[in-house]
Amino acid sequence: MLLGAITARFAHGLLIIAAPESSDPHDDWDPVSEPFHAGLDSVYVGVLSAPSGLVSVEFFDGEEYPQDLALIYSGEMHLKDLKFLAFDPNETVLLTVLTDSSRVRISLFGDEPEDLSKVQVFVNSIAA
Repeated sequence: MLLGAITARFAHGLLIIAAPESSDPHDDWDPVSEPFHAGLDSVYVGVLSAPSGLVSVEFFDGEEYPQDLALIYSGEMHLKDLKFLAFDPNETVLLTVLTDSSRVRISLFGDEPEDLSKVQVFVNSIAA
């Protein structure tokens, strides 16, 4: 089931998936050597930079993973308010995704390990 989708240009080539109150530091992330960086309640993902083109991001509920995309990241997020946001650093792109659990596993798939232009994120609730 589709939870939400964005097609936009991402400032600085960065997609942020985070709880609204996230304070995860990502200071030690080197986007040149790692396509993503994860904290307790956020994930930073390198995507195609704004001048280079559009990026399509889709969020799904479930585990029917795409066959044509590579797994970029899979991990657990802890959410205080049963939601997380997807946005760029300038917050010109903003999508709210609602969940039914304070703990979710997200599995992020993309078309290229570097300069992602297509991203699919699968969200699965984890029982408390």
